[in-house]
Amino acid sequence: MLIGTSISLLFLLCQLQPTVGGQRFFNQTCQDDTDCDESRGLTCVNQVCQCTPYGETIHSFASNRCVGAAGKSCYMHPSDDANIQQPLCIENSTCHQYRFAYSQLCICDDNFYQTKDGQCAPVAKYGQACRDDEQLSCGDRISTSIR
Repeated sequence: MLIGTSISLLFLLCQLQPTVGGQRFFNQTCQDDTDCDESRGLTCVNQVCQCTPYGETIHSFASNRCVGAAGKSCYMHPSDDANIQQPLCIENSTCHQYRFAYSQLCICDDNFYQTKDGQCAPVAKYGQACRDDEQLSCGDRISTSIR
């Protein structure tokens, strides 16, 4: 229950963030894409600033921007040098390049597994209780990760 309350409070705080330079942040209302802070990877979806639909990118509360979801393509963000793009992935994952497939995917780090919503959650340690809410799993890493 405490986790649900914390998430609800965090969601509410994100909605209350002020705009900067007229650009709106995650979960703030919008009319079109130009209202949303594109530098954070946001786009206007159903009149709310969101990450790309269909789960390719998800919002990272730690970095306050859209990043690649676990098991999906790394989000390529332009760096200060316009010729270089920086790959961004959700916390506890790393961008892996697969040369044979010419793709880059966000893969959960060791001791983390991929959740249904594209996050990387910790795997329970030996003797630790498992939970069904995907915050701590005793699931088989092979079935929950694409590594």
